[in-house]
Amino acid sequence: MAKKTKSEADYEMAKSGGDECADCQWFEPPGGCEIVEGRISPRGWCKFWHGAAGRRGERVMRRSEVTRRSLGELRSRAETEL
Repeated sequence: MAKKTKSEADYEMAKSGGDECADCQWFEPPGGCEIVEGRISPRGWCKFWHGAAGRRGERVMRRSEVTRRSLGELRSRAETEL
């Protein structure tokens, strides 16, 4: 899958409150993203934001916490919980 541009993702450099890139399952520290191209701020946000749990307000698992799970398993779980 080709990465989306910041414009296609409706990317915001700094989101005031709420969901942030640092809490998204697609975020790649320190400043990357699996879906959006270019440098990404941990405090940013885009329309592809997706917490690992799949629901707003739930604690998001950090990538270090999911080392035993495959990305495919997480995607499947997130899709079924939506």
